Amino acid sequence: MEKFLVFFGSTYYPSGGWNDFRASFNDSADAIWFAKNAKPEVKKWWHVVDSELGKIIAGECWTLWGKELVFDIEQDKYVEKNV
Repeated sequence: MEKFLVFFGSTYYPSGGWNDFRASFNDSADAIWFAKNAKPEVKKWWHVVDSELGKIIAGECWTLWGKELVFDIEQDKYVEKNV
């Protein structure tokens, strides 16, 4: 398993934990690209985890109300996306 772990899934029916694991990469940019470019019908949220730090380093999700959230690494939480 590589350093950067990609998780994504449906907003309505997330599988939970490792069941939402999709792939791993040595490079964070490759992991983020993979997550962002996954088919939208199977991905309503995604995040990339640095397995050495044990932290989310990037991610996005869409709420049931249509708001798009992005992961803010400095705040260590999801925040509303500024457009």
